[in-house]
Amino acid sequence: MATKYQDYLFMSKEKKIGMEPELRFSLSNNQPFPHWEETKLSKIAKLVTKKNKLNNISRVLTNSAADGIVDQRDYFDKDIANKSNLEGYYIVDYGDYVYNPRISTAAPVGPISRNKIAMGVMSPLYTVFRFSNNNNDFFEQYFKTTAWHKYLHAVSNTGARFDRMSITPTVFMEMPLPYPHPEEQQKIADCLSSLDNLITAETEHLGALKAYKKGLMQNLFPLPGEMAPLMRFPEFKDSEEWNEKSLHEILVEGRLGGNYENSDAISGMPVIKMGNLERGQMNVKKLQYLPNESAYNKEDILKNNDLLFNTRNTLELVGKVAIWKNELPVALYNSNLLRLSFHKDYIASNVFMNYFFNTQSTISSLRSMATGTTSVAAIYTKDLLTLTVTFPSLPEQQKIADCLSSMDEEISVQTEKIEALKLHKKGLVQQLFPF
Repeated sequence: MATKYQDYLFMSKEKKIGMEPELRFSLSNNQPFPHWEETKLSKIAKLVTKKNKLNNISRVLTNSAADGIVDQRDYFDKDIANKSNLEGYYIVDYGDYVYNPRISTAAPVGPISRNKIAMGVMSPLYTVFRFSNNNNDFFEQYFKTTAWHKYLHAVSNTGARFDRMSITPTVFMEMPLPYPHPEEQQKIADCLSSLDNLITAETEHLGALKAYKKGLMQNLFPLPGEMAPLMRFPEFKDSEEWNEKSLHEILVEGRLGGNYENSDAISGMPVIKMGNLERGQMNVKKLQYLPNESAYNKEDILKNNDLLFNTRNTLELVGKVAIWKNELPVALYNSNLLRLSFHKDYIASNVFMNYFFNTQSTISSLRSMATGTTSVAAIYTKDLLTLTVTFPSLPEQQKIADCLSSMDEEISVQTEKIEALKLHKKGLVQQLFPF
């Protein structure tokens, strides 16, 4: 470890990494701030090693790569640590920083997060440190970047467990940090924090839209055992109760896709698999491809508004249903997916059936049909055909589908807005910090 650290110091002296960003703020008189300096973490912060010896603090915190520092019970939905044996845990104050050496896709060297919850205790596997100056928002933003990763890569190894970095607290605290003028630090922190607040507000708005749609679906479809929903559109208030039939009676065809083997190809014909189905919609961010020279059945090519049912998955996910909205110019679907089509005398559109299959009561009914284990479960066609389907007149179906589709469009626009803000912040970070 010492050799690696010395090698890093030698490299830094021979080829100094630029410590000033592309984008700079100015002083109030429009003059530039002084050049950035470089310091070490140990110069401006100290390790926190106070233990919970009296076992009088029972709130256990954890440092998640995705969510930062969170209450362990909330994060895991149960207590992981033994609350009667927390004497060896570090006491972490509000505002302290914590490094978690556990690596992941989201945090390739482990995350550093600021405690914004409350005082608590954390495992001694973590490194806890506290800045001497309480005005350290700049460093909170800096640790959200990847600029400091190169130091940890240089001085540490993955531990005996392949999923952890191995670095001593002393070497960790020798991490070099950029150190601009304090006023410029605050300007950078304020700029990025305001963007973070905007992203948080827009994300909360997205959550509200999703919650509103969930409530709409609960009200627009009948509850179990009922033959009419709680809410009907004005023009259908005096309409008859909904119809009830088995899926077998209204289904024209249920067709499995092709049995296409997994491929390492990075181009070719996209194959939609169970992992691409979310409840109600498709996710095509991760795709597998059939190599260009491979044969396929043209009947497996997806068409707009095709409805796909996931026949095999985990017990939690089997029975997922999503509608294809031409997310790609062309794609196939595989043999774990069943393409459903319905009699037009009964069903107005696959859009309506997509919402029906994604009501909580239908999800529960499908889950009860599943056979197998928690990790490998299936819903067989013979069982699926017994599913009870309740539906109103064709015009009312269309009205419900149009209403919920409008909500989905609003959710999609809001999601894209958030992604654009995150992309904007990523670009801004690249310019406001030296990499």
